Amino acid sequence: MLPVGFTLLHLRGYLKKCIFIIVILLWYATSVYAFLICGTESTIESYSIVVSEHEFVPLLFVCEAFDISYTWDALTNKIKLYKEGSLFTLMLNESMVDVNGSITKLQASPLMHNGTVMVPTSILQLPWWQEKVKPQALMPAEGRSTFIIDKIIIDPGHGGKDCGAISRSGFMEKHLVLDVSRQIKRKLEQRGITVLLTRDRDYFVSLADRAKMVNSSDADIFISVHANAHRDVRANGFEVFYLSNAVDDNTRAVEIMENSVIKFEDCDNFPHKMNGDPTLWDIVLTENRRESCELAQNVNSAVKCKRLLANRGVKSARFYVLKWVNKPSILVELGFITNSKEQRKLKNSSYKAQLVDAIVQGILNYKREYEKTRGFTI
Repeated sequence: MLPVGFTLLHLRGYLKKCIFIIVILLWYATSVYAFLICGTESTIESYSIVVSEHEFVPLLFVCEAFDISYTWDALTNKIKLYKEGSLFTLMLNESMVDVNGSITKLQASPLMHNGTVMVPTSILQLPWWQEKVKPQALMPAEGRSTFIIDKIIIDPGHGGKDCGAISRSGFMEKHLVLDVSRQIKRKLEQRGITVLLTRDRDYFVSLADRAKMVNSSDADIFISVHANAHRDVRANGFEVFYLSNAVDDNTRAVEIMENSVIKFEDCDNFPHKMNGDPTLWDIVLTENRRESCELAQNVNSAVKCKRLLANRGVKSARFYVLKWVNKPSILVELGFITNSKEQRKLKNSSYKAQLVDAIVQGILNYKREYEKTRGFTI
């Protein structure tokens, strides 16, 4: 018996609601069945897009399908993929990728689509996705984490025929920075870190050879040690540089001074002559810039806290000694040897020891933060 007031119009509306619910339930059941039958591949395909005739799929789905771990640095747009100890590094909007230290090129660049990182399906054609790589390929036998800093290269600037800056009294930069670099090496080794020097005596090492030394090693970071100079004898202070464009006149002046060593170089042997693809170096530099900036800030802050001398801060410049190094790297200016007050300090053993302690503390602070955040990815 129908309720009082129930009309044919009410019945029609009631039936429409029932049909709508049945259709929704059938659609849901069909979707679940298709997912169970087709599996992950159909899901990936259903989320694929085509851009400039290249097919792209979500990186997350690809990683899940291949059981690959990954980290993404949103600041630098660098993505690191890990598979059985093997490392695959790529970047948004860059076709070049780094496969275990070897650079190769994709048919299309990874991109961001609706907040999702998308990679070209052509990436799956690279051998890395099918080959089994032993865990020892990137890690020592003891199986240390990828995010451990335990080897550093210290570069005492200049040397031999290249004296660097010279004060009016004849105090040479090349001798000062070698002494300080040796002390930094000794202090870091006491903390269990392996340290290599680009030169351990007073001899000339070309910028090309310094870059080759660093790039062929498995060192984690590179620190070049220098002393500053200026025609204005009042100029003073400690500063740290990382690689980028010079932003002011004073920075450009330091850049010109430190790059003057190029006159001693064999241009045919310079790193950019050894590699015909400048894009490769741009990728490497972009990847390392974040880490270099973090390292520079840590070292500068530690020295600033000691209040040993004026602090000129962290700056960026295009130093040749940093430009062709494929590791996070900084250039430290200990002070101005053209400033009589700072020159006296830099000749004092006790003062140099305090300065060394501060620099070492900055390096250790960076190491601790880098390892805690797994490469600043948290």
